[in-house]
Amino acid sequence: MQKNLVDIESLSALLRPRRMSREEARLAQLGIWKQALDILEEKRSGYSGKRYAFNNFYTQMLMGILPEQGAFIRYFDKVARMTQLAYHGHKDNLGEPLLDVFRDKANYDAIVSLLVLETMLNSPNPDVAGEAEKMLEDLIKEGREFDKYIGGKE
Repeated sequence: MQKNLVDIESLSALLRPRRMSREEARLAQLGIWKQALDILEEKRSGYSGKRYAFNNFYTQMLMGILPEQGAFIRYFDKVARMTQLAYHGHKDNLGEPLLDVFRDKANYDAIVSLLVLETMLNSPNPDVAGEAEKMLEDLIKEGREFDKYIGGKE
């Protein structure tokens, strides 16, 4: 009698792995954003102080680095970190899980976007500054709605 080369149960698991439902994925994504926001709030107070959200990025102007350039550098540091962790099995000697790095990168996505928006807000071109004000107003409105949705402080 011929023996099966592949265990049928193992093959079945590969063909039908556990997949998230749309609702599970939506809720998990909200959870990732909530965790990312929690990380950001904790780090922001340590890095920027209480008055300005991006003070740490503005202080690097003393070295000739624009705030959004510094944020891009940190963003690409996270991309490099993700690559290293993925290559080395999702964890290294620092003990930082790959998913934590993804959360940090999500925060830098938002930080870079908002620093670019701040640059636009301060544009000498009134059309650009006006467009930026409208964008900020819309983002704040969306942020308030989202904050209520996830049970935030608003």
